[in-house]
Parts: sequence; structure tokens; C-alpha cells
Amino acid sequence: MTTIAMRSGVVASDSNIGLGGLKHPFGVQKLKRLDSGLIVGITGDYCWFEPFVEWFELGTPENRPNLQDSTILLFSATELTVFEDMGEFTLQLEEIPFAAWGSGAAPALGALHAGATAGEAVAIAALVDPGTGGAVHSLRIPEPKR
Repeated sequence: MTTIAMRSGVVASDSNIGLGGLKHPFGVQKLKRLDSGLIVGITGDYCWFEPFVEWFELGTPENRPNLQDSTILLFSATELTVFEDMGEFTLQLEEIPFAAWGSGAAPALGALHAGATAGEAVAIAALVDPGTGGAVHSLRIPEPKR
């Protein structure tokens, strides 16, 4: 599992990865900046991350990878598209002051409501969510073109 939080143009995630109920001593990058400048992140099964990125970068709507219980978040300068197994939806970032996803979403949202940054919210979620842990990574969402 994972926690991803967003606030003030910054997206942050944990780096914990588990296999067979064990936490591994190494971490992974659950956020990635694509060559286009978009930011993509994953909660859930990390094994779907690269297949999704490859599919998205090919630009073909067919044969989208089965995400099962995973959620893919795609941030542009103005929009957030959320990809889930059964479909996708898009939100306007100007309408979302902050948000959180993943197994640690509830504690992260509480921290965000109390004024935490995205990175602080992920770190707070790691204190109570067994699926969140490791180093916190963050990326800045691209600025809208004017």
C-alpha cells in the first residue's frame, strides 16, 4: 500500500514496498516525472506502475493495463486524472486545495486539514498506517502556462 498526498503544487509519497507481508529495507519511487512534464504516481500494487507508464506514453487507449486494486494518479499543470481498475475521472486542480490517496489517506487528510505540507502528511500517515513507510519523496506539479 502507499500514501500519496498533494498540497500547494507538491505531490509527496512514501517509498515503502512489501512482498508477502514483509517490509523490504529498500524503497521505490512511487512518483515519476514523465518526459512530457506530467507527474504519475501509484497506490496499491507497485507491479502495475511501469506497465501503466509504458501504456500511457504509447498514447493508445486500448489495452490499458488491469490495475486491480491499484490507483494511478496523473498530474498535469491544471488537472488530476485518477485511473482505477473500472475507469478514470478527471478533477481540476484549482478546485482541490489538498487531497490524499492510498492506505494512509485518512491520517494524511487529517494532517492536511491541520495545515501540514504534502510531505508532512505522508510522514504523519507513516506513523499509524502499516502500509506506509520509508523515505518521503516529492515532486512539484508543473506550473500552468499563461
